Parts: sequence; structure tokens; C-alpha cells
Amino acid sequence: MLETLVTWLQSVILPLGVTGVFLGSLIEEVIAFIPSAMVQMASGLMFLGGQPLTASSFLHLFLIVSIPASIGVTIGSLLVYTMAYHVGEPALEKYGKYIGFSKYQLEKLQKKLSRIRTDELLILVARALPIVPSVVPSAFAGLIKMPLKSYLFFTLIGTLVRTTIYGFIGWQVGTLYTTYAKETDHVELIGSIIVLLIIFGYIIYKKRKNRVY
Repeated sequence: MLETLVTWLQSVILPLGVTGVFLGSLIEEVIAFIPSAMVQMASGLMFLGGQPLTASSFLHLFLIVSIPASIGVTIGSLLVYTMAYHVGEPALEKYGKYIGFSKYQLEKLQKKLSRIRTDELLILVARALPIVPSVVPSAFAGLIKMPLKSYLFFTLIGTLVRTTIYGFIGWQVGTLYTTYAKETDHVELIGSIIVLLIIFGYIIYKKRKNRVY
């Protein structure tokens, strides 16, 4: 199924040009099992493959790949953000005691982040780094109820960096982009595992701390 979907994106959606890059990136963000680098790398190859590396061609990459892809990813990410925003607190209120993180602790975290203004920087960096699964910053922002305007702005700026990297790789490595896209997806999987380990480690730490006191 994945091969069919990827082929459909490459043969039907991307040939639409800028609109295709936007739609493909939006679909890629919503459907989690599509390698998150696939559309941008394919776009870099399709629209710039064989062109020399110049300032003009790099600007072309930014205009026809990075910008529309970033807008598509940002809009697509609203699904996870919205779910976490509306469901996150009720879920913590109901199940927080089982994971060692309560709604009260979430509220403390929200106040702390709002004072030191690190939430926006976290979203920006997480979106820019290819190794961070895109669902993580979206869920985090929704959970802490980051204002929608701030979320959209910092997601867009961070994603511009990521999509430019992916598009550049596709442009430079040619038909090998599928291999790189899959390897990048593996790196994101490792990133997801690390995030889960951190969460579980935090839960264990909190439970042991509560037992001591």
C-alpha cells in the first residue's frame, strides 16, 4: 500500500507543481506511515534534478519546494495539535495518575514555559531538526495549549528549514532520494523511541520519588 501511495504522489500530485508540493506535504503530514521526507526529496529531484548548484537554483528550490511544502506540513499538523489541545487535559485528568503526570503538573509546566518563553523555541527547533518526529512538537504544543498564532508561526519557520534540507538532498542525490527518505524515516523512528524512553523514564522517576515521600 505504501508503494502505491508513494507512486500516486509522485505521478499524480507532484506534477501539479507548487500546488502538488503543497498537497503532497499536507497528505504526508496527516498520514503518519508515509516517510516524512519523501515529498520534499521527490520535489527537489523533479524540479531541480541536474541543475547546477547556484544562488538562483537554490532560490528556486526555496520558492517551489520549501515554501509550499512548509505551508502544507503546517496545515496538516493542525490535526494532531487540535486533538492534543482539546483532548490532552481531559485525558490527563482521567489517566494521569497511571502515568505519573497529572493535570496539575501540566498547568505548572504551562506557567513555567509561559514565563521563560521557551515553548516557542522548542517548537521551532523540533520542527527544524529532521531527527525529531513531526508529531512530537504538534502534540506538545497542543497539550500545553500554545496559542494557535504562535504555533502556526514557529511551526512554519522551523519547517522551512527542514523542508529545505530535504529538498536539497533530493536535488543533489537524484534517484537515490528514496533510499535517503527511508533512512530519514528510520532516524525519526529512533527519535520517537528516544522520546518514549524519556517519558517512561520520567514516569518511573516520579513514582519512585512519590514512594520516598
